[in-house]
Amino acid sequence: MATEQALIGWNEIASFLRWSLSKTKSRRKEWADCGVIFYTLQGKPPNRHRVVCTFPSLLQKLAVLKASREELL
Repeated sequence: MATEQALIGWNEIASFLRWSLSKTKSRRKEWADCGVIFYTLQGKPPNRHRVVCTFPSLLQKLAVLKASREELL
């Protein structure tokens, strides 16, 4: 069984989709509402910060779902 590696940060997600960073970030609310992205904490206090994460399979499932509804990703 192959394991899937998470995409961590907006830059990795944008790179995976081959989109610009601003276009990727503009989908933040929609993706959070449908559970495609989640946040994790990185760093040690007091420099701890939230980082966005997702899995490629979640983005692919969303793309298939939107295509079946004839919507743009």
